[in-house]
Amino acid sequence: MIQNLHINLYAQRKAAGRTCFRQPFLFIACIFFCFICITLFSCRTTDVNKPCIPVPDSALFPYDAAKIEWQPVSAGMDVFVHKDRKNSIMYEIVRIDLANPALSVFSMKSKPEWQKSTTVKAFAKRTNADVAINTSPFYIKNYILPWSKGRPCGLVVSCGEVLVPPDERYCAIAFYKEECGFSAQIYDSQAEVLLEERIPFEAAGGFWTIFRDGNIRQFNNIKDVRSAAATADDGRTLYLFAGTNLTYGECAVIFQKLGADTAMEFDGGSSTQLVINGKNTIRQSVQRSVCAVIGFSIKKSAE
Repeated sequence: MIQNLHINLYAQRKAAGRTCFRQPFLFIACIFFCFICITLFSCRTTDVNKPCIPVPDSALFPYDAAKIEWQPVSAGMDVFVHKDRKNSIMYEIVRIDLANPALSVFSMKSKPEWQKSTTVKAFAKRTNADVAINTSPFYIKNYILPWSKGRPCGLVVSCGEVLVPPDERYCAIAFYKEECGFSAQIYDSQAEVLLEERIPFEAAGGFWTIFRDGNIRQFNNIKDVRSAAATADDGRTLYLFAGTNLTYGECAVIFQKLGADTAMEFDGGSSTQLVINGKNTIRQSVQRSVCAVIGFSIKKSAE
């Protein structure tokens, strides 16, 4: 097809001007895009400098723990939701009866090397987990991409096999098979887990223990999205937690009032994902892929 090639000099200069303008504009746009990606997608834990306005203990957990109206998730699993617009906090707590003989506990098959990461929601769908939560912090190969490969920082044990070695700086939660169901124990250092006489069936790392034997441990008062776990009843009851705009200390107060024995923090910030029956409890602008997840399911009886 023949095209009209009669373009006047003015039009040529105008087109050239647009081209010259586009090049720096595109460069600036790319820089701005990278900045936004880093801001939104970076894995944040305790390094967010948000103004910390303390929330009264009475507002963090304004309930009688014995009278909480838990909502069923599955047999031996239930959930409680707290929303406080005045203090801009929200959290969900899942309670799991570890003594349930129909309970299954399973982890993502992590490796001590760069690997493909996944969202907790995708893990839950693939494994048919009733409940799943992100656990260990991890290194990220490319901070710009939320689906970048990652490498776990800390202990992962799956089906009795140590997949990722412990990092003694951080805490861990271990699940042991019992005659009926499981028991759980939280360790201040991951190195302690492998010193026990028996290897746990499943274990996952986190950051630090925030509450033990009635004592709340002290940390910097930094607000962020939080992912945590706690044990009660000599390790036969497990609490999984995800909440927004909370400090470590505030999470500890919630667990203390709930009646937990020991509590710990998992990786938080944009990594926080607690999935219940296929739905994320915390709505964030992006679902970061993570390298360590633990899931729980109840074997359904045949009908």
